[in-house]
Amino acid sequence: MLDLIWNLFQDDDIKRLRSGVASREAQSDSLRSQVGSVEARLLELEKRHEQLKLVTLALWRLLKDRVELSELNLRKYVESTDLLDGEADGKVDLTKELIECPDCGRFLLNTAIVCPYCGANNRSGNTFDIA
Repeated sequence: MLDLIWNLFQDDDIKRLRSGVASREAQSDSLRSQVGSVEARLLELEKRHEQLKLVTLALWRLLKDRVELSELNLRKYVESTDLLDGEADGKVDLTKELIECPDCGRFLLNTAIVCPYCGANNRSGNTFDIA
């Protein structure tokens, strides 16, 4: 009789452990999927970074050749552009320059003449806007 009770407890423990293993395997599969997604996103960002670097270097070469700018000129422009958001921190926070489109509600640069999403006119009341 004692063996029967012992076997029932053991069977219950085995079921509980198998359930735990199955749950952990499902979590592991989910984590593997997330890691794959993150790795794919990282590869895409690296590709876009390289493309931006290529375009930036090409534009700089064009400016040097056509307008005859110097490295010193470039440094001055980089420094002044860095200060557009009020901080010399090596980056520009464009969210300070975004406005909400009154028609579609999406955010766009405050210098845009029309919304790139819906085509609505962006009249910010700026003196330089053409009426």
